Amino acid sequence: MTITTDTVRAAIPAIGDLAADLAEAVAETWRRAWASSPYESLDDAPFSGFLPQRSLLEHVNNVNVQAARLIEVAAAQYGLPVDHDRALAAAILHDVDKLQIFRWDGRDFSIAEGTSRAEHGPMGAALALECGVPEDIAVLVRDHSQANSPNLLPASAEAAIMLYADMTDADLASVRYGTEPSFRRSRPVRRS
Repeated sequence: MTITTDTVRAAIPAIGDLAADLAEAVAETWRRAWASSPYESLDDAPFSGFLPQRSLLEHVNNVNVQAARLIEVAAAQYGLPVDHDRALAAAILHDVDKLQIFRWDGRDFSIAEGTSRAEHGPMGAALALECGVPEDIAVLVRDHSQANSPNLLPASAEAAIMLYADMTDADLASVRYGTEPSFRRSRPVRRS
């Protein structure tokens, strides 16, 4: 199968809600990640090691829906000036590197040879930058993972939107599948 940015846009509809140049950079980031992965379909890529049977694509699309809702809530209920494209693009891209890091053959989950869980976030951010995604969005992608932001306290409305859209979907999926929710797997947050 030839993977194009149109293929990616069809799989991740929220890309169409971004400004044209940003949408192209986001779609190209996903295209490159997918083309260099072992997955025939984005539905084959695992969401996580604790729920590998759940597809990454389902997670990403659910996060995008939640992020769009939270963007509206932040503006309407809190009067926050949220950069829609920044928040939504970060949500769309937050787990793009899992295509390179996670392996799932339908039975066994593993980490790809030559990679580590600690690369989740930085690897996606680097690829996004290579594809023309602005640095402020790439920083949100880089810093969303507990491996790279141990305190995980969002520094902006856009970071909070991405974080809580991600965690809401992850925890609801955990409840659905009977696995331990992230707040029980997480480290305590330290405030300085």
